[in-house]
Amino acid sequence: MTDIRSFPSERWVRGRRTGVLAFVALLAIGGARSEPQSGARCSDLPEAVATKAAAIRDAALTRDYDALLALTDSADFSYSFGDDGGDPTVYWRALDLGGDDVPAAIVALLEMPCTVVDWGGPLNYVWPAAFEIPYSDLSEAERAGLVALYQGMDIEYYYMDGPENGYYAGWRLVIDESGRWTYFIAGD
Repeated sequence: MTDIRSFPSERWVRGRRTGVLAFVALLAIGGARSEPQSGARCSDLPEAVATKAAAIRDAALTRDYDALLALTDSADFSYSFGDDGGDPTVYWRALDLGGDDVPAAIVALLEMPCTVVDWGGPLNYVWPAAFEIPYSDLSEAERAGLVALYQGMDIEYYYMDGPENGYYAGWRLVIDESGRWTYFIAGD
């Protein structure tokens, strides 16, 4: 019978400590899969996200608005802060007529690094990483991607309160971890 006053026993504690240390070591060498941290740059995309991103990019490269529409989540897709619920391709074509090359913007975004964001449901993969990562922490390649996206225009315009203190409010594209394309939007 175990004497309750000596519980936990020294042998039990040593065994638990050894088990905990083994588990921590396993995590450190990548033996256990962990969820991406919200606000972190994307590393390996889930297959559903990578597949959807490739399909969106292919449709944008060919300027196939019908294919882009078919790739959106028709029940939950945001493309404008004022016109949600309609056909995003009508809005995108109007922007194109006004001089904004929407398919080129989509391609440029998907060629940039993304970030992982947790809004309390499925994880979301957001392009560009600038959406969640402060301007001062962006790599030179990430900054160059933004300059290319906006064709050399002043990047400050796309940061509310400026890049030093503000947040990115330019074009962003969101695919959730299940592969649903839920946003392609700009503004605040």
